Amino acid sequence: MFPKPKRIRDKQAIKKARREWCEYCGKGGWTQVHHIVAVGFAQRGHDIPENLVVLCVRCHTRVHNWDPQREKEKLVKIVAWREGKTEEEIQKIIEVK
Repeated sequence: MFPKPKRIRDKQAIKKARREWCEYCGKGGWTQVHHIVAVGFAQRGHDIPENLVVLCVRCHTRVHNWDPQREKEKLVKIVAWREGKTEEEIQKIIEVK
């Protein structure tokens, strides 16, 4: 059996990414940092600003359970706007499949 991969490798990057509002719906309150490309064996996401987006619990559940590919596209748009880059640049940086 394989060991479970560490989900957070760079705690400072996660701390820096945190906000008090959801970048998806705009609501304030308790939020979680989400990796657009997951960290793990199958996918090689990283703790970099282009791969991190802050979501409320409701939106975090949504991006995991609805249409993951469509939601991933929306998150890339949000991050592209926030980082001042194109969607294509973000996709290349985080290697979206």
